[in-house]
Amino acid sequence: MATSAMPLAHSGSRTVARTLSSLGTAPQSLPSENPFEHIESHVRDEVRWTVEPNEQGARLRDHAVSVFKPAETAEPKGTVVLFHGFTAGPWQYKEMAEQLHSEGFHVYAPRMPGHGLVDESGKPWRKDIPDTGEGHVWNDFIDETIEDAKELGAPVYAVGLSGGGGVALKSAQRHEDVEAVAAMAPFVGGDGIAGALLPVLNVVDMVTFGLFGKLLNTIPLGKAKPSAKDDPTPRTPATLGQALAMYRVGSSVEQLEQPLQLLTTAKDSVSGVRANRKLYQAGDEEGHQNGWYHFPAEEKVKHAMLSRLENPNTSSVETVEEIVSKFLSEGSTSVRLPS
Repeated sequence: MATSAMPLAHSGSRTVARTLSSLGTAPQSLPSENPFEHIESHVRDEVRWTVEPNEQGARLRDHAVSVFKPAETAEPKGTVVLFHGFTAGPWQYKEMAEQLHSEGFHVYAPRMPGHGLVDESGKPWRKDIPDTGEGHVWNDFIDETIEDAKELGAPVYAVGLSGGGGVALKSAQRHEDVEAVAAMAPFVGGDGIAGALLPVLNVVDMVTFGLFGKLLNTIPLGKAKPSAKDDPTPRTPATLGQALAMYRVGSSVEQLEQPLQLLTTAKDSVSGVRANRKLYQAGDEEGHQNGWYHFPAEEKVKHAMLSRLENPNTSSVETVEEIVSKFLSEGSTSVRLPS
């Protein structure tokens, strides 16, 4: 594993007006003058939502609640925003959130729009995940989340897995004062025939002026089956159109001005070598060297590489944690390119 160190610039906080998206979110408390209290009140709203259904009868899963851990130091290293994967939840960051918090960071793992909901019978509620006609919901979510993080007064870093990796990339593109991005298996286009499906569907939707996307919004990716209330890894089955909308978030980012650390695994139909190579090489154009650490096929690392609940290869989880920690704390990038 090759590493290189780079200084990551720091920026202060600023107060801006928020535009809150109501799609798939609990009723919001009025913003507090205290930015910590504002995020904490949002988390409390979600906790209440686990027992009090909204007007449509949707309830939030216990393990889908956003996570916020303010640093226990007078001079935090920064604020790390952890974006979870598509159809998953903040539970994917159970270990990494604790680790980064112990290292002196504010840690915020927000629940993404429409995720973690069930109806009165306990069946997953996929209706509120943004579909092909609602790309603005992802932008609103990104803007609200990053502005909340910036108001905590420390440098902001974006970390994401899969669909959340795409959101992390997009957050840095939309907010130049995001200091750096670590994207784990970002949903930007995969390898093989399966990886080519969404790009093709995207083109067809564009040439049909969105009509094809409306059809995709009705096609489920999987069965929405009820599961135990205390399931530690709840997922929200989505539609093909919702997956396409998620793909568009990350695939629309061609390069970043900020330092980038990529982590990928072989034979990934969601996050392939070709798409990630473009992001990695774009760093040279910005005057800095990005990092890219790739797990080869023989190591059998899961797409959801950072979660011990999903990736049985504990050694690879520890490697991911070490790479992300050094990148955020020291500006060190790690390189092990695909062969």
